[in-house]
Amino acid sequence: MEKYNKIYSASNDKTEIRLSPSLKLVWESFPSNGHILDLGCGQGHDSLYLAKKRFKVTAIDSANVAIDQIKAKKEEFKLDNLELICGDTKDFIIEEDKYQVIICRHVLNFLNKENALELVENIKNKIKVNSYIIIELFTKNDPSFSSDRKFASYFEEQELLKIFYDYKIIYYLENIILDPGHPGHTAPHKHGIARIIAKK
Repeated sequence: MEKYNKIYSASNDKTEIRLSPSLKLVWESFPSNGHILDLGCGQGHDSLYLAKKRFKVTAIDSANVAIDQIKAKKEEFKLDNLELICGDTKDFIIEEDKYQVIICRHVLNFLNKENALELVENIKNKIKVNSYIIIELFTKNDPSFSSDRKFASYFEEQELLKIFYDYKIIYYLENIILDPGHPGHTAPHKHGIARIIAKK
């Protein structure tokens, strides 16, 4: 994670805390006393926003610089309901029936395919009934798939949707999107993504 420590060190995010597009669609349906797990939280916009709305949030990321940046905002906003963990998402033990929401945005592509699929199954098996899973990932339609700067794994078209065949699908999008820019790649660029919101 040294690469992302350098990226986050160079871009200590001063922008307004805001939800990702997927979370905007559904967060108001989360149970008010719900416990949310954010796997691979990055600089923590989703986690901080939801914690400010008084949800109990556990956020984990392997980049210690990002966790330190979130910790500073946690202290600024006095968010005692936000737990921060610096660690590898694939090694994190998800307690059964503990979480009403599990977020896993742009994490799976950093794992080899076997570990990525194992993590998805772990999420499905451990989350409480009537709870939400939000996953975003890159498909083989992502331009990086044909480049020499590949991620560790990619998903096939409709693969994510098929994995959740036994869940209620609240929202699904698979498309080529224009990303306005982000830490590490600030110029506008395209991504081939799949996004799903599923309810157990």
